[in-house]
Amino acid sequence: MRSLRTEVDLYFGGHPTALAHFLEPKQNLYLHAQDLREFYHCFRIGEQRRNRNILQAYFRPHEVQHLKAFKKELWQEEEIVAALDTLAMGDTNAVAFGQVSHLSLLLRTKEFVLEDFFGLRMRPSRKRWKAGLVIDDLLVLEARSEEDDPEEVRSKIEKVREAYTEYGLPRHPDKAVEGELRGEFWGGDMDGEAGHIRPSLKRLAPLCNILLEIVRIGHCSVGLLEVISGSLISAFQFRRRLMSAMNEIYAAQRGRAKQEIVKFSPELKTELLVIAGFLPAAIIDMRLRPAPKIVASDASNSKEAAVEAEVSPKFMAEMQRHSLQKGLWNRLLSPAAAYLKEREKLQAEEELPGETYTQHPLWEEATEVLQFKQYGKIKKVRGRRHINLGEVRAGLAAEKKISQELPDHYYMRLQDSQVSLACMTKGRSSSQAINKELKKSIPTVVGANVRGYYGFIRSKSNPADDPTRKQPVRKPTRLPPSWWTEAEDGRFEELDKFLEENLVHPTQVSELPDPKELLADVQLDGRSSKDVKKERGRRLRKERISKQEETDEAVDRLQEGSKAVDKDFKNASEQRSLLRSTEAENTEAERAAEEEAEKQRAEKVADSTKEGASSEETRQRLEGHLAGRKRGAMGSSD
Repeated sequence: MRSLRTEVDLYFGGHPTALAHFLEPKQNLYLHAQDLREFYHCFRIGEQRRNRNILQAYFRPHEVQHLKAFKKELWQEEEIVAALDTLAMGDTNAVAFGQVSHLSLLLRTKEFVLEDFFGLRMRPSRKRWKAGLVIDDLLVLEARSEEDDPEEVRSKIEKVREAYTEYGLPRHPDKAVEGELRGEFWGGDMDGEAGHIRPSLKRLAPLCNILLEIVRIGHCSVGLLEVISGSLISAFQFRRRLMSAMNEIYAAQRGRAKQEIVKFSPELKTELLVIAGFLPAAIIDMRLRPAPKIVASDASNSKEAAVEAEVSPKFMAEMQRHSLQKGLWNRLLSPAAAYLKEREKLQAEEELPGETYTQHPLWEEATEVLQFKQYGKIKKVRGRRHINLGEVRAGLAAEKKISQELPDHYYMRLQDSQVSLACMTKGRSSSQAINKELKKSIPTVVGANVRGYYGFIRSKSNPADDPTRKQPVRKPTRLPPSWWTEAEDGRFEELDKFLEENLVHPTQVSELPDPKELLADVQLDGRSSKDVKKERGRRLRKERISKQEETDEAVDRLQEGSKAVDKDFKNASEQRSLLRSTEAENTEAERAAEEEAEKQRAEKVADSTKEGASSEETRQRLEGHLAGRKRGAMGSSD
């Protein structure tokens, strides 16, 4: 069932980067939360799943007579086994069933639609409130100013409570949060007045203590280092660039068994202490303002440069919704691939070992209708360096200039390097050389409090390519479309139509199921596993018989068709034979006619020759006669 994937698609916990919820200057962030009690125990199951939930223990009747499920007829049994008559945590598809059923209930209230929820493949909605769902926990984050109606979200929460009561789902009243400025949810602490969300201090404080303790001891097992690494990654999801500081901790684990003890090197001790200092800086600042410019950067084998173009802050706030969200595994290109990349002969799909990015139509429009200009100085490269390092350095140089001009802002940067975009979005790289460059940028990101959003453009569309090739920055190729002008003013209806036409609207790229599928009732299958197997056997036998009958019918049709083809072939052969005999007779007649005509021509030639010979003989006799007469006349005169 396709909707079962929704349990992943609508999962926000553990991926705070999906929370692109920025506040206006007069707004605060308010938390609304509902938690269901004993959620999995509210499910009804069939006999098949119930038999699988049998506990591995045997009981005497008197040992379980106090339970409500105990029946009088059980006194006759010597031993009794217990089975869980509900959905068990960790059971097959239990999380999927829980997530989808809870989501279906919320959609049935008609207070929410799928676009209202945070999701890994979804874009945040433009509404001032957004919802999140993780199995039994419902969360609503509301950005509200004094002018906004506080009852809008409260009425939605009230409708949800009524639905919980109607479907018999008990709530945790003590865990409910009603429009609070501060709260804790899904491993994070929220301060709605400051506009910050950070990892829970209840987790960070023990983690920091463990870091300091193992540094003091100087030894640690590989298994513990793996656990610490995972905890640090979870914390640094709130500011991904901090993950680039984790190099030695991974090197110490590489190629070693979990139970092996690692002696800390001075570099590893220093790194762990630095990481402990970075933990308080792992926050999401929702009071960042949109920068009034879009930046593009690029690098060649000799130069690194960036260009900028002006956009309205309202449009920038919309652009970040369409930026890259997923960081991809990345590494430096091989020497051969780097050589092709420098000469713009490497396909974008060949830059990363696995999944790659594609160009969004919005960025293609931006490069064609905006007038870009040089941003900062063009850096000349002395000596050889890897092209990917140049691309990363060009992007970080542009970021540093933005941090100096516009601290406490978020911005949009375009680039044609898959490797650079992958490491920027992910926060780190498997390449130590790239990580070294990213690590140098941490003071800029933290100190100036800037946040970058990224988009991929192809090399031919990148205006930053011009200054790296000693070319003037290109001019716009056409005027902005009407939807672009409206988007600059904060009106996005025409933009939505453009996105839908190009199949990149947030609802189209989310890969979520049709809401109708989530609203449909699912019939409970109460059959036992034995009944299911019997029915499956009968169905398979019917399918085999049906397939055999279809095969027999197909063979009969094939044989009939073969006979028809043979008959047609025989008829065609006879027709060809008749045609050949007719053609032979015609050819013979034509040959005889030609021979007769040739004979007649030969006779005419012979007759003409004969007549010519007779005429020649007559002429000779006449000339002899005349010559004789002439000689006689000459004799008479003598």
